Amino acid sequence: MSEVLTDPGLCGWPKDRVEVWQDPTDMRRLVQNLRRVAEETTGVLLVYFAGHGTITRRGQLCMILKDTDFTDTDVTGLEFERLREVLLDSPARMKIVILDCCYSGRAIEALSSTVVDSTDIHGAYTLTASDHTAHVVALDRQAETPTSFTAEFLDLVRTGVAGGPEWLTMNDLYSHLRRRLRGRGLPAPNQRGTDTAIHNPFARNRAADLSPGPPEPPGPPEPPAPPERTRVGRRVVLAAGLGVVAVPTAFFLVEAARRPRGRTASPTPTVNRNVLTGHTGAVNSVAFSRDGRTLASGSADGGIRLWDMASGAATAVLAGHAGAVNSVAFSPDWRTLASGGADGSVRLWDVTSGAATAVLTGHTGAVNSVTFNGNGSLLASGGADRSARLWRVASRSTAATLTDRPAIVNAVRFGTDGTVLLTAYGDGHVRFWNTGTHKKMGLLTIHSASSVNTISVDSRGIIALGNSPGGVTLWDGNGEAHEETPALTTGSPVNAVVHHPGKRRLAVATGDGGIQLWDTRSHKPLGPPLTGHTGGVTSLAFTPDGATLASGGLDRTSRLWRTG
Repeated sequence: MSEVLTDPGLCGWPKDRVEVWQDPTDMRRLVQNLRRVAEETTGVLLVYFAGHGTITRRGQLCMILKDTDFTDTDVTGLEFERLREVLLDSPARMKIVILDCCYSGRAIEALSSTVVDSTDIHGAYTLTASDHTAHVVALDRQAETPTSFTAEFLDLVRTGVAGGPEWLTMNDLYSHLRRRLRGRGLPAPNQRGTDTAIHNPFARNRAADLSPGPPEPPGPPEPPAPPERTRVGRRVVLAAGLGVVAVPTAFFLVEAARRPRGRTASPTPTVNRNVLTGHTGAVNSVAFSRDGRTLASGSADGGIRLWDMASGAATAVLAGHAGAVNSVAFSPDWRTLASGGADGSVRLWDVTSGAATAVLTGHTGAVNSVTFNGNGSLLASGGADRSARLWRVASRSTAATLTDRPAIVNAVRFGTDGTVLLTAYGDGHVRFWNTGTHKKMGLLTIHSASSVNTISVDSRGIIALGNSPGGVTLWDGNGEAHEETPALTTGSPVNAVVHHPGKRRLAVATGDGGIQLWDTRSHKPLGPPLTGHTGGVTSLAFTPDGATLASGGLDRTSRLWRTG
């Protein structure tokens, strides 16, 4: 199992994050060690056990250690109840348990039902070898041969699933593992969990038929080594020991903030769901991480959800704003999410742990828009107090307060090189600002009776402005009309506009619930509108490769569209 976990072509866990506990004894010390690691885990916590299991006099599952006394298993072995308590006390957002022992099926309800029903834990999964007795090989082979469950599990991960997806999730592995074991007349495994955990990628599928794709964008630099007592980003702990009849016992604990570095993957994974539900209020803003694997959504319910694009499942709920979340944006290195809320605050979140790392105050009204510059050193925000602000991300301090018009700031966006900030106002104007000197530059007057609601800037510096009562105009980076103005007419107020990252096209969302792709050269729509939202569409975001468009709406859903 250690080889599978650390194989860069399979699971890809760093070897320096693997601890080995050989021949564990002393149940109390083992629980203390497990608790220490679990308390340091913030992302995904995986526990793997292979060995003997028995039932105590109270009917509880008990895992056997090397020095367990079978007359007093409840005090000398590791009762699953103790492990369950350790897991529930861990801040990990996802908890996965794999048990290869007799009667392990009793852990299904003990862990999963409790964790799934907990409001502060977003995913739990339990995979067990047998509801009754497990199958083991003859005694003289046990020192070198795993149980049937573990042997099939490892072989399945190493060989993969022909014709299967690029990444094998826990659910993929379970279905094939169950088929294999039942085909051999062996005890069938069991599983229980939430979508978040069931669809959590476990290993790369070596048997997948993958066509070459564009290279994966470079990831963020490795973080510096954490100081002592800092919660670790990911860890594997292996504790192995010999049971009474020499069957190996092992624990594996894994914590991960994101997919392990070293894995090779296509820029955009296959999306398994196209409607994302869970918010209880309108979805006001959506944003993709730079690798396209995580979508953030901010809602009028005051919460932020992070969605895994491989499964379409929510992996985290970030709470802290005292009112609606109006805007969300990822930093270029994916590690930080910024949000602006109706409570007047701008918040920074650690994407790995889900913790708020800063609350930036200064706006005296709702914050309508937030955005990072290209290198992540500056954050801009605009709000109902008629001001825009520049924040130094590293020091969490104000760089400048920018005021110009007696109107609400609806949107802020940096130019391509980060030296210019654009602010869009409710009185139909757009101001250009020098981000170094904080001086005013050009001023665009779109229409004195309109409101500029949204801004998008593409890699060529072309600016798209969406307005009310219903139109999109295109401009170059100097504020000169780039195309005929108005370039696009929608007939309904434009709530969101976003450039395709690689093609001369725009996605435009309107208050009547429509989403339309436009060719920016011909000013003509591309195909029929994308329909499905039952209310106005408030926000749009493309994945970096442009293959998927996300939308958020007043109907409390986010939707995913394959756009090619």
